[in-house]
Amino acid sequence: MKEVERLIELLLTAKDKKIFIVGMGRSGFVARAFALRLMNLGFNVYFLGETITP
Repeated sequence: MKEVERLIELLLTAKDKKIFIVGMGRSGFVARAFALRLMNLGFNVYFLGETITP
């Protein structure tokens, strides 16, 4: 549970920063879904490997 709390804390402190997420294969599908969810919540998120990654 502490790991989840730490992740939430990190995400909330990164609200105004860029978040880069990477994953390959099946993990990549999950990572992409997570990135989209964060984007819908208003975070500035990029999934590495996409053509739109800066």
